[in-house]
Amino acid sequence: MAAALVLVLGPGAGGATAPALLVAASCLGLGPAALAAQEIVTVAAPTGPSDVQYAEPHFATNPEDPDQVVLGAIAVEPDTDWTVRAFRSADGGMTWRRTELPATGELRCFGDPWVTWGAGETVYLVCLTQRPIPGEDDWNAAVLLYRSDDAGATWREPLLAPDDDVRGSWDHAIGRLTPEGDVLVAGTRSRVGPDGFGFARYRPAAHAFEPLRSYLPPEQVNDNFGAAVPLSEGRIAFTYFTMRSGGPRPMYAVRLTSDAEERTRLRDHVTPWGFPMLAGGVFPSGDSPRLYAVWLEDGEVGGLDVWLAWSGDEGRTWSDPRLVNDPSVVAFRARPQVAVSEEAVAVTWYDTRHAESPGNPQPCGDVYVRRLELDGSPASPEVRATRSGRCPNDGDPAGVRERWRAGGDYAALELRGAVVDLSWAEPGPTGHRIRFARVRVPAGS
Repeated sequence: MAAALVLVLGPGAGGATAPALLVAASCLGLGPAALAAQEIVTVAAPTGPSDVQYAEPHFATNPEDPDQVVLGAIAVEPDTDWTVRAFRSADGGMTWRRTELPATGELRCFGDPWVTWGAGETVYLVCLTQRPIPGEDDWNAAVLLYRSDDAGATWREPLLAPDDDVRGSWDHAIGRLTPEGDVLVAGTRSRVGPDGFGFARYRPAAHAFEPLRSYLPPEQVNDNFGAAVPLSEGRIAFTYFTMRSGGPRPMYAVRLTSDAEERTRLRDHVTPWGFPMLAGGVFPSGDSPRLYAVWLEDGEVGGLDVWLAWSGDEGRTWSDPRLVNDPSVVAFRARPQVAVSEEAVAVTWYDTRHAESPGNPQPCGDVYVRRLELDGSPASPEVRATRSGRCPNDGDPAGVRERWRAGGDYAALELRGAVVDLSWAEPGPTGHRIRFARVRVPAGS
């Protein structure tokens, strides 16, 4: 039976009062002056028992009812295998309830959850599972797709994503809604190193997958998937980067159509503390959908910097890159995320500027967010959405802090007007917890 898991540090999205907002801000180390620039609407912990540690959370919010939020995260217990747990909120992140993800035979999730919302109260969770290789004492990672038709309260038995004979194991699988209402499942595919990518389309009406499509980059090196954006009529745009040891790490954008593959080299050398993420949006002006890519590079004066570029032609050409963070502030930064609304762009990242050695990897940092105009120019200052929340804990019983120093390879971010929803993994006295926050970042704040 699912248990209710509640830790509320602030008010919900509707009817918040100033005193309650100050409670939330105080817990984050933000005084009344900071509220003039940002408003922390709610901060809650959807995670439960203290002997379980969590990493790499991802969530989706119902676009028709923002109070409905579904979140998945990797859960690790001492001396046990990883698993994935699902949580749901019906009050905008104020309170959370864990829900069960059923297994299919011996297959169950162990990592990389990704949540996307469908039509009405239908929501999907994609995750990795361990699948034995017939006739061998080995396994590879496959992908499970879970579907809920009641906003995450209950889940159907999962479907196994299709396979082919090109590559075996999956990594960093994601699921995103297509313009036609299907779900694109995509990720890295390999047996010996991440050197190919797979794309499968799930049809909700048939509750079934179409055959897998593969893309093999010209360079058969250690290639890592960034993220994909499904375009209309089956077209796909995605980013990836190579992981040459000691050499250049170029970043590419690829546009796939039914009969063509177009590739653009975006950068010559990126830094792999997080994937080069990609988001897209359709705007009321009738223009072509814009794609927004974010990534990391070494800073000129130390630390790491977050960069952004956008494309108005499905990834074939790109704007000049823009630096998102203040270049005068030296910090180690990691796992940037990007989200798009009809009005603006939001970028979040992990940031150690308040640590003792801000230019070096630290288990102590914050989550920062910045609102940008659609052309990538700043629309707000950098907003500190946490207050030294990611500081060293008293122990690491399951090795999560050592394995995911910055909380993992990705987190989650959504933008609605001036409201930013985000989640992150945060060290505490007994290990990594998951946090969810709703922040208002008005333009010019």
